[in-house]
Amino acid sequence: MANVQLLLSEDLSPHKLALLFLVGLYCSGVIDFEEIRKVLGTVIKLLDNEPLRNKDGHLVVVPQLHDLLDLIDSPKTSAKLESVLWKVNSVESLESSVTAMQAFLCQPNLVTAKQSPQEMTCVHQLLPSSFLGLFVQKIVTTCSLLHFDESCLLYNSFVEYRGDKGIHIESEPSKEDVASSDLELFSILSDQLTLVQEPPSKILPVPKLDMEILLEHQISLLETSGTPMPDLLREIMTLMTSPASNTCLIQNADFNNLPSYSYLRYLEALRSSDYHTAFQALHQYFDYMVSNNSKYFYHFALISRASLHQHFGEDEKALNAIEEAISVARENKDNATLTYILSWLFNFMRNKPDLWYTQTLYHNNNESHLLDFLVTKSQTVSLPLYAMSYHFDTLHVMNNGEPLSRVLQSLLRGMYISIHDHLPSSFIKSSELGATVWSRAGNTHLAMVYSAISQGIESKLADEVAVRTRKALFLYQQGEVDNAYQLLEQLRKQTMFDRALFQPVQIRGLILLTKINLYRGRHVLAERIMQILSNTEIPEIELKLELVYLNAEVQMTLQNYSEALLYLNENLIHLERTKTQMNLHMVTRLNFLKARIFIESGAPSRAFSLTIHQLQKSKQLGMMSLVAEGAILLASILNRMESYKDAYDVLGATMATIHMVQNQEFTAMAYYEYAYTCLMTLEQDSKAGGREVGRRLLNLFLRFLNNSIDGFRKSLNLVMLQKSFQLELKMAKLKSLVELEEHAEVSLEKLRIRLREEVNYGFVHA
Repeated sequence: MANVQLLLSEDLSPHKLALLFLVGLYCSGVIDFEEIRKVLGTVIKLLDNEPLRNKDGHLVVVPQLHDLLDLIDSPKTSAKLESVLWKVNSVESLESSVTAMQAFLCQPNLVTAKQSPQEMTCVHQLLPSSFLGLFVQKIVTTCSLLHFDESCLLYNSFVEYRGDKGIHIESEPSKEDVASSDLELFSILSDQLTLVQEPPSKILPVPKLDMEILLEHQISLLETSGTPMPDLLREIMTLMTSPASNTCLIQNADFNNLPSYSYLRYLEALRSSDYHTAFQALHQYFDYMVSNNSKYFYHFALISRASLHQHFGEDEKALNAIEEAISVARENKDNATLTYILSWLFNFMRNKPDLWYTQTLYHNNNESHLLDFLVTKSQTVSLPLYAMSYHFDTLHVMNNGEPLSRVLQSLLRGMYISIHDHLPSSFIKSSELGATVWSRAGNTHLAMVYSAISQGIESKLADEVAVRTRKALFLYQQGEVDNAYQLLEQLRKQTMFDRALFQPVQIRGLILLTKINLYRGRHVLAERIMQILSNTEIPEIELKLELVYLNAEVQMTLQNYSEALLYLNENLIHLERTKTQMNLHMVTRLNFLKARIFIESGAPSRAFSLTIHQLQKSKQLGMMSLVAEGAILLASILNRMESYKDAYDVLGATMATIHMVQNQEFTAMAYYEYAYTCLMTLEQDSKAGGREVGRRLLNLFLRFLNNSIDGFRKSLNLVMLQKSFQLELKMAKLKSLVELEEHAEVSLEKLRIRLREEVNYGFVHA
């Protein structure tokens, strides 16, 4: 920003003067009656430090007159205000116009009112103690205390604030007004002034109080919605912190200490993964704060430092900082801060269960003891912390195998508390947790209701990302795989500026892309994406376990069965050792995958007892989504062991549960196994059951297979579509059905062509 001069003040600016004159218009009764409420509402909002935004919704850093006029949105009032502003044509005129405003007070007691150059009538008088009266007294008093050079600076800034609309007032003299003998002299002097004058400096008024409020607002925006700092604000702050900048002061303004700007720089650097800048800015911030000998800021400094180390994967340094914060809080007997710090610690360590073996502060305890303390103590600290403690408790009891009634008890307590909390983030977290609980319980409809509750609530960007990620999961489960991936792609673009939000979205998008590739036969491409994911640092335990599952699934698809089983066994042993969060739910899913590998490798009998055991546990825990998955897997095992009647009975007993879960993949697989059962029963002994039984089984086969094909087609699972049409071809040949055989062969040929294209996808064209 070359050729810019900053006008630093405590709370005085051209914008405040314009508001003062607008209040004067109201007091003098020249504003139309029908517009008074609207104009006063605008004035009060601005004086109450509500951020000013332009027509495009962007934050206005340094307001100009056109911004105020746009906000007033009244041609009549705007014209009257401009008329008053453009009558101010000198420093003296500005001083007298401002001082005259005191005449609108009932009891002017700070400055002796001077007679205004223009005759002013007073229709609405202001009490000095009223909101508008205090504002008028403050501005009038402040302006009366300015030195002459300060008044000149303020006037020049005021002229720039008005803009160019009133230039016609100061137009060149006409020939009629100037004697002909003076025209030549005027022309010569004008030309000389044009030659020697330097380009004028642009004056930017920077009131300290307004700027600090603006910075705090920007911090809130960055923390909640991720809105980056406006370029003009960044440039102003850079000038203010530069010793070579062109600045001037009025009101003895002191801008040496701007901790909010340092904290804002810290947040921006954190989101752009700039470690050194973030570390430096954070220390600058707390150098300012700790200088006030505030114990609270020392705690906050340690927690922020721990968060910084956590963000960049420095777990040991994060633990050291948080343990120091705990010691300080205990030393000062600060129970509220201690509870907050322990909440941070629990949230940090639940994603890194191995750290329980490296930290020393709670070496003899585990997450259960810490959680009990949090639930007990947080009640007296704050509602958000109290609700968060029950959120933690809900996850803990659910993941460690407590009955569903116990899980719902903690969930409802957390939701009840969050409803009475003023922060929307707390309620959104309760709703999302409710969606998770009911999804695992198999009631997908209720899970979607809980997720929908939190949509449309104005909240942090992190909460919005969580809600929309959940929506993507539901779309995937319903078979809308491409729509789910597109939604994650939108989120990825929206969070690119924030590493903490971007990485989980990016990973989930790659996980879904890997599944899409497996569906469509692009096994080599799926393996390559998996290699990228395996070398990525994963912040969340849930995502880590999802990658374990996906990696083993990819290896199974590539027929690397021994490698997949070894990998799964290593991770299952590790999960059992650490008793990690997501324990029982993920352990069950990984064991079901292990059973699938046994089936695919031609050893279904080895999967039988494993599946039965996991199925029984899932039913006891009330995790009906796992019951549905396990039942389909058990039917598949029984079919491969030629126990077709048992497979048919298992599917018949659990089909209602499978439909309730509303997972398109599960439903399609269940119908596939149903069709397989009917086919193999007919093939095994087509004569034993007689003609009527054969016809009934054929009709059932066609109905089940049709449902299966519809499901796989919706999710574009080409691999399973191919297997379904192979079943159709086999039945057609078994029953000598010519038309059915032709349909199956045509469909298989189309699929073979499509699969060849899919296999070459991403490798043929550079």
